[in-house]
Amino acid sequence: MHAHTRAERLQTIGSAAAGLAHDLNNQLTLIVNHLEAQDLEAARAATRQCSDLVDALLTYSKGTVPDLCPIRPNTFLREFLDSLRLPPEILLVRSVLPNLPCIWADPVALRRALYNLILNSCEAMNYRGIVKVSASPMVIQVRDSGPGIPPEIARRAFEPFFTTKGDAGTGLGLAVVRETMRQCGGTVQLDPACKVGARFTLRFRRPDGKEPPADWRRRPSGFPS
Repeated sequence: MHAHTRAERLQTIGSAAAGLAHDLNNQLTLIVNHLEAQDLEAARAATRQCSDLVDALLTYSKGTVPDLCPIRPNTFLREFLDSLRLPPEILLVRSVLPNLPCIWADPVALRRALYNLILNSCEAMNYRGIVKVSASPMVIQVRDSGPGIPPEIARRAFEPFFTTKGDAGTGLGLAVVRETMRQCGGTVQLDPACKVGARFTLRFRRPDGKEPPADWRRRPSGFPS
């Protein structure tokens, strides 16, 4: 194997391994929370999610195509948010419009991306505050009531291995979110105009491949802009 190609391959494997460690740590935290709440079925579901993450990361490291399919946001978000066991001083607020059209995504990867965003919000607020998950046509937003992200950090937020957490962070959480949305044909944006906390906006393509409707930029109500 050519030396340059081999180096790139090793870098890909290293990134995949670091990403796997990051996401499995997230899931282990979730499992502990479920067990403390004596919710064995939720703990089993989180364990199955660990297996799904390993499969997804192996697929990613091999360069294969993600398992994209039409997803109904109302059903998906209800099941995903119901499965969360967040710290007791975190208030989870839902604002999901009814009868939303299908989006185009990989369900396992999307759960992983949303969990990364929600976990980041909890950490930014020192596990005390409000996390709001909103959905409108072709859009899912995650918002928190934390201190926000300074512009100099926001500019690098999606860079792989960039972290402000020192040894406690891998710098892969938001990079994984961006890669997930790229593979889905969508985008993720950190809103620079957000006055309270941090707001991440995921924008999806429709299953028919068409662009989102003209009013897709409309933001759900809730926090101040």
